[in-house]
Amino acid sequence: MELTRSARIRKKVKMNTHFQVNNDGTYLNCKSSGDGEPVIMIHGSCVDSGYWRDSAELLSDIFTVITYNRRGYSDCKLKPYDYSIATQAADVTKVIEKIGQSCHIVAHSVGAVIGLELVSKHPDMLKKVLLFEPPIIECLQENDSFLTMVKDIRDMINRGKHTRALNRLLPLMGSQDERARQTLEKGQRNIAVNSKHFIKHEFKSAFFYTPDYKVIKNSKIYFAAGDLSPEYNKKIAKTLSEKLCCELVYYPGKHNCPFELPKSFSYLTMGIILSNQ
Repeated sequence: MELTRSARIRKKVKMNTHFQVNNDGTYLNCKSSGDGEPVIMIHGSCVDSGYWRDSAELLSDIFTVITYNRRGYSDCKLKPYDYSIATQAADVTKVIEKIGQSCHIVAHSVGAVIGLELVSKHPDMLKKVLLFEPPIIECLQENDSFLTMVKDIRDMINRGKHTRALNRLLPLMGSQDERARQTLEKGQRNIAVNSKHFIKHEFKSAFFYTPDYKVIKNSKIYFAAGDLSPEYNKKIAKTLSEKLCCELVYYPGKHNCPFELPKSFSYLTMGIILSNQ
């Protein structure tokens, strides 16, 4: 898409600001960029806010985009050690309160689970909510092979076999899109550290989360999935959209479309947020 001259000028002068929010002793480092309606982006497991770098940059041509490192990830220092989905949804409310107005939410994977909790607890704080492949495994049939593997991973974690559990989990996330850029060495180190945190502190609460279907039915939620993602991810997104009477949108690429295909992800997301539906 060719930028107009005025858009190119805006891009040159676009400013980034940094701020912190405090939720009961946990300090979240946030970055804001752009001008327009606020959009908060919630990253998933094993990564940090850098996952959104390119997508956030593109979206900030139109919106005020806020990214942050979730509690326990990268530079986020916390006290006490509470990583529950409910507490992480409360973290987002602190960000919204700091912004001072209702926000759009764009969330990926485990971040999308937090988004579901946020919708159930604070719908008045939200505008449109885009949830990309939340891993709600209760949407799968009991004999589904992915569900069986997730339960096996949970059992390994319960026995303290965290490295073995992580080695079993990573292949389930799917292969990288051949069109994607390569992750830099620093990013790979962050992924290694954050992956261990996820296995130890978040895996069970995220994968075995049950949404409050009655409360959030017919909310302004858009579920999304990559058209080349593993079938279990697409099946979960489709089931959630049907249960909650929400729209399902397919993006190009795989589970990590926001990182691997940022232009496609951002332009489709702009359309969803700007639409009148």
